[in-house]
Amino acid sequence: MKKEKLEKLIKIKEPKEIKKESSLELLFLKQITDNDVLPLPDREYQFHPTRKWKIDFCWPRLKLAVEIEGGLWRHGRHNTPLGYIKDMEKYNEITRMGYKLFRFSGEAVKNESAINFIKEIILNNHYGETIY
Repeated sequence: MKKEKLEKLIKIKEPKEIKKESSLELLFLKQITDNDVLPLPDREYQFHPTRKWKIDFCWPRLKLAVEIEGGLWRHGRHNTPLGYIKDMEKYNEITRMGYKLFRFSGEAVKNESAINFIKEIILNNHYGETIY
């Protein structure tokens, strides 16, 4: 069952579409699939109708979105002033569209506080509706 869930979420891509998979995102995905009670999210979900913005994990029906903020101690695109500004624009827009966006550090994924937080949000009915 767990292997089937993982295979469903890890899409086979053409070489030109392959981006470097984040080990933190894969760990978070494994934590989701190991919790048989959690619904499966959409990965790399394009939430905006005209922009190409994607969010790491999304439960569209719940309007719940998760970004894993890896590479905090490196000087990648997200840590440059322009990258930071573009991320703020994306995060503000998804929030304006009614999504609840939660951002987690790599450490929060590794120590399982991220998955425990999301599990509590989904399973303890913080959305005012019956959840799975």
